[in-house]
Amino acid sequence: TCDHVSSLLFAPTQTAIHNLQKEGFELNVTPPFNIHCPGIFMSGDIMYDNAKYFKNKAKKHKILNVVNDDFALVTIHREQNTDNINNLKQIANLLIELANEQKINIIFPIHPRTVKALYLNIPEVKRLLDNNMYIHLIEPVSYLEILALLNECKMVITDSGGLQKEAYFMHKPCVILRNETEWVEIVEQGAGLVTNLDATKIRGAVQYFIQHASKINYAPIYGDGHAAEFICKKIKDIFNQSSEHVKYF
Repeated sequence: TCDHVSSLLFAPTQTAIHNLQKEGFELNVTPPFNIHCPGIFMSGDIMYDNAKYFKNKAKKHKILNVVNDDFALVTIHREQNTDNINNLKQIANLLIELANEQKINIIFPIHPRTVKALYLNIPEVKRLLDNNMYIHLIEPVSYLEILALLNECKMVITDSGGLQKEAYFMHKPCVILRNETEWVEIVEQGAGLVTNLDATKIRGAVQYFIQHASKINYAPIYGDGHAAEFICKKIKDIFNQSSEHVKYF
């Protein structure tokens, strides 16, 4: 992997540091750094830098002028869900049930491929989605628009990897429609629940977050929002100290 051909490793979280240890890397190595003894630094996550910087520049989506009440933000994009008709039908029916049971609005930026699959293969389910007063299917949104939606939503329901972290950055709980997550820190903090497509688990997760969202502690596990600055400064400092401190770089 890239880890083993790098002289400097910048880890976004403490979990990432632990993973490097499990790979056999030594921590607290002193210069000179090389691919055999790389320097390892806890930098924070540059995705958090992005979210923090652009949060105040977020572009309000027009749907927010229509949906003023609490809403859940839903995104589904993984191939096993969008291209598998049974999975897609299961997700759609579950969203309808959740909306009706919880009386909560659902904003669902939906990919054209997903819309096409609904129209061609399960048009009756597409009609139910369209006719449900709580469900709002909208076109895919920009990064600035998704930040605005994240800022206003009550929770996130997604199979996306990146959106799980962005939800955490914005202090929103996340129902993870996968059987695992690479961002285990979110689950450990109680801000994410892994449910896969298990209807019982999904209902339980939604209900749990409705009742307990205000009690979640969003610890600064992804840094302080200055990861890029830290990385650039550290690289500059190491090269300035001595050209001998980085070999095979």
